[in-house]
Amino acid sequence: MRVTFQKAALDDIRNQKGGVPQQFRQPLREFLRSLVFVGQGMHCTSEKYTDLYFIKFKHWYVMYRAVSDQHIDVVAVQYNYGQFP
Repeated sequence: MRVTFQKAALDDIRNQKGGVPQQFRQPLREFLRSLVFVGQGMHCTSEKYTDLYFIKFKHWYVMYRAVSDQHIDVVAVQYNYGQFP
């Protein structure tokens, strides 16, 4: 199963432009390319956020919304420098 991302976000990363700070672009590209399957991760119990999932991948935190079994929309990506957020 491949995981797809919103095209605009991937274009920003590939073209090294947009809101991604310079020092994060290469590791973020490598991270997204390495992500083939994402499990359920942590799920919020609040009814307001029932469609959002949260997963930690090494030093990256990713919040995403599952669109289908084969597609997710990445909502937020955070690098934590090895510290808890």
